[in-house]
Amino acid sequence: PASDSSGTNELFSASDLSEDNSYLQFYQRGDSDDRLDFEVKEGGSTSINCHTGAGSISPADSWHYVAVTVSASGNSIYIDGVKISPTYSTGNASTQAFFNTVNNIDSVLIGAMNDSGGLDTFFNGHISEVAIWDVALTTNQVKTLYNDREPFNARNVARSDLISYLRFGDGS
Repeated sequence: PASDSSGTNELFSASDLSEDNSYLQFYQRGDSDDRLDFEVKEGGSTSINCHTGAGSISPADSWHYVAVTVSASGNSIYIDGVKISPTYSTGNASTQAFFNTVNNIDSVLIGAMNDSGGLDTFFNGHISEVAIWDVALTTNQVKTLYNDREPFNARNVARSDLISYLRFGDGS
């Protein structure tokens, strides 16, 4: 993620537009923290809210590979292929909140947040690809995706479980 250090830079969000505070979001805090946050709320009740340490994506204006996984054993955040131990303000490492926690998802966005309050928190930078699997990738699979980088094709990892893969431009 690249940041202008002025606030929230939304990487990915999914929300129920008809209900206040029902969403999933993965974003970069572009204030002085330069950290990643992952949050899931349903009807205003937070299931999980965690963040990486300050400076964990420094320099913020450089390319970073980020991932979030959720499985029966809990959740993980990865930066540049390394599993990070986040700080939890709600939930813990075994919390399983993800898409199925938010009822009636009718908005899924890359690089912005759209909730009952409207469209906001746009990403200020470049996103090269987004992939969503219906299983949690292993640490080794996440490392493979990071180490092989572009033009590595995410469809080569857990292919039968990949439900969406979007690649944006080739950098030229």
